[in-house]
Amino acid sequence: MSSPLEQPRAYEAVAQRSRPSRHDGASAVRAPTAPATAADERPRLVFFTASTSGPCRQAESWIAQVLQLRRNYRKIKLVTVDTVERPELADRFRIERLPTLVVVENNTAKARLECPRGTHEITALLAPWLV
Repeated sequence: MSSPLEQPRAYEAVAQRSRPSRHDGASAVRAPTAPATAADERPRLVFFTASTSGPCRQAESWIAQVLQLRRNYRKIKLVTVDTVERPELADRFRIERLPTLVVVENNTAKARLECPRGTHEITALLAPWLV
């Protein structure tokens, strides 16, 4: 005979059946994306970060605020690079301090900001591309 802990309770089985599934006619909500062009010619904001860094996490929220403002996410493509996972990219871009933001347009680094101190600095960095 099995123990009472191994037997499913009747109300648990009913609760499992009565719960609506994520896929029961509900559509997934997706973040709006910019219309993709053939080569996605938008400038890229490359965000060099480390997952264990507090200042990097703060900068990530500032970037999100700037890109949400007036739907700027349609004008700039955000690329996040974890320097622990991709040290070769950090070397290629000569990243010495984290967080660092680099704007890349036409495969050329056009602007750079190390250790941003707020949304105002990030907005100033991106101003030429957010017009």
